[in-house]
Amino acid sequence: MRRIVRLRRPSGPAVSAAKHPIAPLACPSLAARASIHTTSQTSGTTPATVPSCSPRLARFYSTQNQAVPRSLVTPGAEDEVPLSTGPEGEIVGEGTAQEPEGGLYVTPPRRTTAKRPDEIADTSYVPATVADGLESVGGLGGWWEKKDHWKGDFVGFRPKRKIVEPLVLEAAVRRAVAEAFALRQAGRDDDLVGVWPEGDLPQMRRSLELGITVAKDGRVSLNGDVAGLLDDLSWKDGLQEPAEGSATGGSSTPRKAAKKTVLSAEEVSEHRESWDASWKSVALDDPRMKFAVTKRIFQLTGQLVPDHKLPEVTNVHALLRVLQKPPKPQTLTEEILKRRQELVELPNVTFSAKRVTRGDKEKAVGRFKLIEEELRKRDLPLEGHGFARKNKEREWLKGGV
Repeated sequence: MRRIVRLRRPSGPAVSAAKHPIAPLACPSLAARASIHTTSQTSGTTPATVPSCSPRLARFYSTQNQAVPRSLVTPGAEDEVPLSTGPEGEIVGEGTAQEPEGGLYVTPPRRTTAKRPDEIADTSYVPATVADGLESVGGLGGWWEKKDHWKGDFVGFRPKRKIVEPLVLEAAVRRAVAEAFALRQAGRDDDLVGVWPEGDLPQMRRSLELGITVAKDGRVSLNGDVAGLLDDLSWKDGLQEPAEGSATGGSSTPRKAAKKTVLSAEEVSEHRESWDASWKSVALDDPRMKFAVTKRIFQLTGQLVPDHKLPEVTNVHALLRVLQKPPKPQTLTEEILKRRQELVELPNVTFSAKRVTRGDKEKAVGRFKLIEEELRKRDLPLEGHGFARKNKEREWLKGGV
């Protein structure tokens, strides 16, 4: 059985227990104090005092005031705490529940009640019996007429289809880098962390036709129609930037998304011939630029750079190395058939797409026919365990009855 550990006495200098705001277990209650104080005022002599708690009982505390037997109180051995009368006749003493102003404890307000109709002195007052004329709050009235309840289809930030082609990913990275540095050179740093329009096929081609030049000191310069690229990154032509309150119904007009188009690998190869290889050395050390580029790539391709990979992304080449990883094969057999053709050509090695059981081995050598005959003689199933009872607990764990 568990027991409450008894606390030791404090090792610091001794402090009178009567000066602490916490009432000890052995201290008299407020009712006892009130009776003592009332008696002393009636007698007309010095104000009565209440003896504080015994030192050996000062370490026991309680959340309620309890009466103390006279045998536990040492008369005249401790300091006396004088009591005083408040402005409204309340008994106030040092260490009581009344906290000084500015403390952490705030007393709750007093409860007030409205007057009953028979207690009102105004003769012209007539109590209402119906709710006519009162303001209605809530309800389903006019629900269908409100525009906030008629929204368009949800437009997600991530595309539905994830792009894994290396050439298409490289084109998306180049477009994101060109758009981010165009905004930086135009002084629109606040737009780097915002949502950009996805754009259509001509806008994507315009961004890929821009030339990216990296100087020896690392400065990046864009050559081409930079003004047109900046114009494509502005919300216009019926496209509205999603507001912060749109998710909670703050905006009644849904955001219209442009038609998502992706260039083919052949068309990207044509644009790639005019690119300078130095664009892959563009530095992405700035956190705002790195966030803008990775956010745009996630919006265009659905490829999200993991958080533990972000420190490795110091330039465009490192970013491409993270994004253009070959997809992980689903099974070991698939990996061997696609990447290890030299193992498939071995004469003494056979690969199977599923697990090889003992029945498969018996069928391979021709002994399974004899096993089938013996199973029929004993009225046993040829395959599987049809005679065995199913695991009932498994159905219960899955929610079945």
